[in-house]
Amino acid sequence: MRILILSNTFWSVYNFRSSFVKEFIKNRNDVLVASLKDNSVKNIKKLGATTKEINIISKNTNPFKELKLLFDLNKIIKKYKPDVVINFTIKPIIYSSLLLRNSKIKVINTLDGFGLSLSKNFLFKKMIFILFKISQKNILTFYAVTKNDYNLIKEKKLVKKNKLKLINGTGVNIQHYKYSKPNKSKTTTFIFVGRFLILKGIKMFVKAAELINKEYKNVDFIAIGDCSNDKYSISKKDLKDWKKSNIVKFYKPISDVRKIIKNSDCIVLPTSYPEGLNRSLLEGISMGRSAITSKIGGSTQIIKNNFNGYITSIKNEYDLSKIMIKFHKLSYKKRLKFSRNGRKFVEKNFDEKKIIKKYLEEINNHD
Repeated sequence: MRILILSNTFWSVYNFRSSFVKEFIKNRNDVLVASLKDNSVKNIKKLGATTKEINIISKNTNPFKELKLLFDLNKIIKKYKPDVVINFTIKPIIYSSLLLRNSKIKVINTLDGFGLSLSKNFLFKKMIFILFKISQKNILTFYAVTKNDYNLIKEKKLVKKNKLKLINGTGVNIQHYKYSKPNKSKTTTFIFVGRFLILKGIKMFVKAAELINKEYKNVDFIAIGDCSNDKYSISKKDLKDWKKSNIVKFYKPISDVRKIIKNSDCIVLPTSYPEGLNRSLLEGISMGRSAITSKIGGSTQIIKNNFNGYITSIKNEYDLSKIMIKFHKLSYKKRLKFSRNGRKFVEKNFDEKKIIKKYLEEINNHD
């Protein structure tokens, strides 16, 4: 079987769905990944997949460039002749589904989250909904990752009821992110892992750390990530100033965060936008670490308040610092309970093997 995977970036496919690609190939499928050129192209090829570069820029709204993209996508589909097309992210979901409306090719769409696309002006939002309704009529399956998106799609009737399903994202490799008991150190270590975007909550994390540092000296703070060209990124000046204050220790992104997670006590993600199921939270919980996150988006599907961590309010460093202090003061017995609860929860709901199996069943049961 020939499987075409479409996404905004090769980076996202490699970092979040490389296990999918490997499993598809292992099951004797020929896989082509088409996306915007980036440094992960070579990594995708190493997995055994073929790659095709395509100018799919998520934030582009130039109508001529979008028509060119549609033309290029159509060309790839006609040349490759896939049996199945699996789309991730909004543009591939809409565009390839439109192109394949009258085709016998099976289309499986996965929406990690609408993100900020629905926070734009009313006309843009309306256009997204119209395009969804038109394009999704003849697809095989539509997977929504967050409950909020699932309910919105259902309410607005963007996808037929019998085709709409809820899925727990990409899951996490629970064998790779092995469980270990919480640390017994008298110092509590909080870590932030992710792009240094204001929306991701890096500024909240630093502000909360500054507040905590005034009263507690046996608390450490680590942030792994970096600035970027994204308009929501913190400035290089901010990062430089934070480094000078020496309250938070900053590290560049690393390919394997397991050692840092193992030596930490709690993952902190004070996000302020409705993202999908955050991978850093899943990795941390899988390894037996507690987490603190905001009451928004898919994060609340991973973290249950007072079960495997805590939920904090959005954009409030004072509330965040209070919750972090609350965790710092927890007994080892309570931390161990959070740790075990989290691991069991991940094993039951977010094991990537179970999620990949759903995709394979979906493909094979509709031959």
